Amino acid sequence: MSDALKSTARFDEFATVDWIDDAAKERRRLQGLWSHFGIQRATLSWVYLAYDSAVSWLVVLLVGILIGVNTALISIVTEWLSDSKQGVCSTGWWLNQKFCCWEEATESCAAWKTWDHVLVNGSSGFVRWLAFVALGTAMAALCAFLVRGYAPLAAGSGLGEIKAILGGFVISGFMGGWTLLMKSVGLALAVGSGLSVGKEGPAVHMGSLGTTAVTYTNVFTRADMGELLSYLLQECPSSSTGDGGWAGMCDQRNAGKIIVGLMVATVLRAIGTIVAYGCRVPCGIFVPSMAIGASFGRMLGTIAQQLHRTYPKWALFAQCAPDTPCITPATYAFLGAAAAMCGVTKVTVAVVVIMYELTGALNFIVPTMIVVMVARVIGDAIVEGGISEQLILLNGIPLLGEDEDECLLDMPVAAVMRPAEELLVLPAAGLSLRGLRRLLEGSAGVRGFPVVDSDMRLVGYVHRDAVAKAASSLAASDDAVVSFGASGGVSLGHLVNPSPTTVRPRTAAETVVEIFRKLGPQVILVASEEDGVLAGLLTRKDILRHTRSH
Repeated sequence: MSDALKSTARFDEFATVDWIDDAAKERRRLQGLWSHFGIQRATLSWVYLAYDSAVSWLVVLLVGILIGVNTALISIVTEWLSDSKQGVCSTGWWLNQKFCCWEEATESCAAWKTWDHVLVNGSSGFVRWLAFVALGTAMAALCAFLVRGYAPLAAGSGLGEIKAILGGFVISGFMGGWTLLMKSVGLALAVGSGLSVGKEGPAVHMGSLGTTAVTYTNVFTRADMGELLSYLLQECPSSSTGDGGWAGMCDQRNAGKIIVGLMVATVLRAIGTIVAYGCRVPCGIFVPSMAIGASFGRMLGTIAQQLHRTYPKWALFAQCAPDTPCITPATYAFLGAAAAMCGVTKVTVAVVVIMYELTGALNFIVPTMIVVMVARVIGDAIVEGGISEQLILLNGIPLLGEDEDECLLDMPVAAVMRPAEELLVLPAAGLSLRGLRRLLEGSAGVRGFPVVDSDMRLVGYVHRDAVAKAASSLAASDDAVVSFGASGGVSLGHLVNPSPTTVRPRTAAETVVEIFRKLGPQVILVASEEDGVLAGLLTRKDILRHTRSH
């Protein structure tokens, strides 16, 4: 299958929302409420009207509470799963390492038992490695099994699907409670495993086994990405004491080892993120991209720091004051995290704001803006669009982006529309109830029908669901004549929208794209300028099929 066909193969799974029709229904509903309750002065009537006005805010409040609780549970479970790969708390198996060693230093915590002490009652690096690999693989495999078997829509980050929904499409089952449950459980397992897993099925075991076997030996890849990011962004004291901070990053004697470890971690994290983000497991891209950039930035900062210590007289360090710290590796890690996130997502202003919120330091804003700008320019030179846009094309998700405007320049809508000869239309009069039901049975994939008169002049547009509901409830005989416009017979004219969004065949195609974006109609009908004869019909999917095939 060609790339163009792959990018449109799933279009039939997405239903289109008619924003104009929905807005009209909401206006009619509100008018009905006010006409029913507005005249009455009873207290109960005003209470109901106040409730109807506030119900949207109540829903937002409840959603915020539920999502906050769900996110907190995911964070707690994820941290416990991540720590459980390395050991267990002897005072309570449900406690992670942080809470198990709450009252004493983690390094000397007697309550936290590593797996070698639990399984063989002794110190064994091989047993610790084996337990780390086995538990991480089990988590990744269980995650892939749950998503593949019970909730395929929970796979991935969901950003592309959310963009499609905001763009006017409906994905059946994507917003359901079962998908939410599997997404939450799968996300905790995927993040807790800390692995870059392969495809579903047996490859999950092979990919996770290989990855964990390699990453265990590197402290920067063994740590949870959120935890790693917090350590990489920590500054070292002016005079290092003790073990030199986490993993010895602040000990100048370990500089060479730290540089090599960070370089290996950057490469492995990058490869692992590329593989894992395309798997059928719930996963995100923001923290992994920031962890990759922070690892690379910390490596460059450590290299620059060592160069300054070795060659303090270089012209490159002419602005550095003597006997004072000049190079701060944590700052390089911070800027690297910002650059990596921008390069992956192609987001600019939001990245600067997010990084400012992380530090609260105004003096970092200008350097952050510079690295974000450079990352964006280089990223755009390599590939257009961020990772979510690329996944939208890869997964065949319909979404009107900015590229459609360039493909439709100087093109009339007649070159993109489906011509009237290919459409199923309803006559305004003369169709029997039997013929109407037969037409409905043979048009399951059609969302609506143009209504035309005997000369194919456009009368209006009617939604299929409304016609099907009316046809199933009619008590008339099968030979009864159904009317959608003219008087006489069984009249269904009240279902017809007599003024659908209509353009002329010579209308610019990019103008139609703007109508879809800003007004959100389900379809746009094309009628001739002279006599109003139906010339064709256009949907968002028709535009995307045309642009993605050219």
